[in-house]
Amino acid sequence: MAIRKFIYITPILIILVFYVKPAMYWRTANKILKDKEIYIKVSQVPRHIDLPLFQDINTVAYSTGFAKFQFSSDKNLEIRYEDSFVFITSDVLNITLILPVAVNLLIPSNEQLKKDIETSLSSAPEQNQIKIAIEKALDDPLELEIMAANTVPLTFSKIMFIKEDEFQLYLSNLAQKASIKFGYEGIFFYESSYSKGIIRLGEKYRPGKRVAHVSLISANKAIMQGLYAEVPDIYDGSVLDYLLPFMKNYQFLISDIESDEQLISLMNSAGIQPR
Repeated sequence: MAIRKFIYITPILIILVFYVKPAMYWRTANKILKDKEIYIKVSQVPRHIDLPLFQDINTVAYSTGFAKFQFSSDKNLEIRYEDSFVFITSDVLNITLILPVAVNLLIPSNEQLKKDIETSLSSAPEQNQIKIAIEKALDDPLELEIMAANTVPLTFSKIMFIKEDEFQLYLSNLAQKASIKFGYEGIFFYESSYSKGIIRLGEKYRPGKRVAHVSLISANKAIMQGLYAEVPDIYDGSVLDYLLPFMKNYQFLISDIESDEQLISLMNSAGIQPR
């Protein structure tokens, strides 16, 4: 009788151990991925762009006061600011810059945070993926976006053997990537002499490659900024045609930021007028 019970119960235990928990993980992830458009966007695998390949031909130097860049000399360009935005408009490319922010304002008391995290995760193994991710983010906040951008839907066979901390991080990255409305036409990583960032091409409600969003961090990891770029409707090409040369030469003129007032003062000194 005992042998018969063992024969019947063993398969049930195997199913509980190897199927039920992964099935719960699978169902949770699919709540995020059930929309077809979201699934396609989240499935985008980022590509790396080598910016130095783009040559500067007939360009002129411009400055916002806190940053400088190069732009084609045969295109009209105007720079204005309003509230927390800087508007760069031209015949071929329009860019909206969000005023940059100091990383130490995003992550106050970096060392104290590290101590708090070490305390809260002291019982976690050294290879705990959440712990590793947080430690990376404390050194470079853009790493959180990079990790999310690199996340793609996992197959059930991979979820079957995933650890709990790995799944929690996977789910968090999956949700973040799904929630961003840019990146439907591709996701790109770039790194120049002055910054590195993520370019998300295409927008949910604007099909095509006419718009892009960029998240970037300065080379010294002290300043972060976001920007939105688009080309006029009459232009048939991709926004990347003009955005990539812009990003290659975009360089902060300051090593840190104290306040928005400092940035506004720098813009006024550079002759940038309010909108």
